[in-house]
Amino acid sequence: MMYTAPDLLRALLDKIARATAPYLRAQIEAGAAAVQLFDTWAGELSREEYDAFALPATQQVIRELDATHAPVILYSKGTSHVLRSLAASGADVISVDWHVDLAEACRELGPDVALQGNVDPRLLLTRPDIVAEAARAALAKTRGAGHILNLGHGILPSTPVENAQALVRAAHEFQVIAAGASAPIERTAVR
Repeated sequence: MMYTAPDLLRALLDKIARATAPYLRAQIEAGAAAVQLFDTWAGELSREEYDAFALPATQQVIRELDATHAPVILYSKGTSHVLRSLAASGADVISVDWHVDLAEACRELGPDVALQGNVDPRLLLTRPDIVAEAARAALAKTRGAGHILNLGHGILPSTPVENAQALVRAAHEFQVIAAGASAPIERTAVR
C-alpha cells in the first residue's frame, strides 16, 4: 500500500492515530501516570519512509496527548537508523531495543532526549549474574542520566523470576552507587 496507494495509507494511519489518542487519554484519565506507544514495525521502514508515513501519525497522537501532561514513551524495534526521527516525534522518552548502542544513542540524540531500555530480554533466560552484568553495562553507558533501565522488548513468559529480580536489584545497586558519587548525575527533565 505504501508503494501503490500512499495517499490511502496516509489516510489509514490518520484514522488509526485519531482512534489511538482518545484511547490513551482515557487510560490517563483512569489513572495511568504515563503511556507508551509501541511501533514494532518501524524498523522495517527506511528513514525516508518512516518520516513520510509513520512519523506524522505518531506526532499526531502525541500532540493530542499534550494537554494531559502525562509522559509519553515511544518504543520502536530495530530503529537505530531512525533515532533522530523518533526524537522528533514529541515523545518524552524514546524506548530502544537491545540492538541500539545506548552510548551512541546518547551521543547522537544529546542530553535533552530521555532513553528507556535496552537490555536484551533473552538474557533473562540465562542466570542472575549475567542479567545483573547486562543491567550494569546498560547503566554504565548512560551513567543513569536520562535513562530508564528496562528491557529492549517485553519480558518472555518463561523468564525465571529470580532473573527479573536480578535486573531490578542491579538498578537499585546502581542508584545507591550513583547517590554516593562525588559528581552529581544530571537528569533529563520530563514534562
